[in-house]
Amino acid sequence: MPTPRQARQLRAVARQLCCNSLVRAIGPTPWTVTWLLLGLCTAFAFGDESIYLHQTLAEVLNKKFHFTGPLTFAWTIVYWPMAAMASIVLVRYLRTMHPRVRRLLLPGGVLYVTGAILIEPVKSELADRFGEGTIQMEMAAALSDSMQLIGLALLVGSLLTALSLLTPEIRLSLRTRRG
Repeated sequence: MPTPRQARQLRAVARQLCCNSLVRAIGPTPWTVTWLLLGLCTAFAFGDESIYLHQTLAEVLNKKFHFTGPLTFAWTIVYWPMAAMASIVLVRYLRTMHPRVRRLLLPGGVLYVTGAILIEPVKSELADRFGEGTIQMEMAAALSDSMQLIGLALLVGSLLTALSLLTPEIRLSLRTRRG
């Protein structure tokens, strides 16, 4: 179950990636498509976390194929191609990416993917061996969620850095309601 903070961060990252794409649409470059693709992938991840699509998918796969061990949470099998595609697209542009953006984007992406996908087989094994709700499973889940949140924070930072480099000026005003 996503925390409200995870949901807000995923929504913010998706919005920012799409905004970066739109800013670049004024003067199209290879990054326009990259920002848009990453924005759509992040929007999908937000939707998935919001409606628990991956948990539902894991249940369906387990009922059909009776996975155990590292594949108990089998939804990762389906999500690997999306992660691989986003990685391939990013790798193409790493050299042309501004160093400040790259220094935040790479570790943020690695932490998020590690927490979201790579730790799942470990959690699957722990759930099979010790049961769900055990201290071992809860610690692995806490590690996974922490990595995802830190990764998302770094991704938001990288996107704000990219936006600051793409636009000459950003004005933000906050208004409060007076009751």
